[in-house]
Amino acid sequence: TWCKGFTKMSIVVRIVMFKTSNGSNNVACNDLHQHIKEMVQEAKIPKNHNEAKNTVRDLGLHYKKIHVCANDCMLY
Repeated sequence: TWCKGFTKMSIVVRIVMFKTSNGSNNVACNDLHQHIKEMVQEAKIPKNHNEAKNTVRDLGLHYKKIHVCANDCMLY
């Protein structure tokens, strides 16, 4: 294993959760993907956020954003 205790899917889910819980943009997540790949060359994670999002979507875990107020609150 390239990183004891972590799988490709657990890393992908953590990055997607990081983006949503911190309000990060795609550029920041792409940078995070790149940094992880530089630190752990054996890491077989998606190269960017769009690939990660597609990986999660392929599992049937997609979501739909619904804007509900002027203060940027959302329901998922």
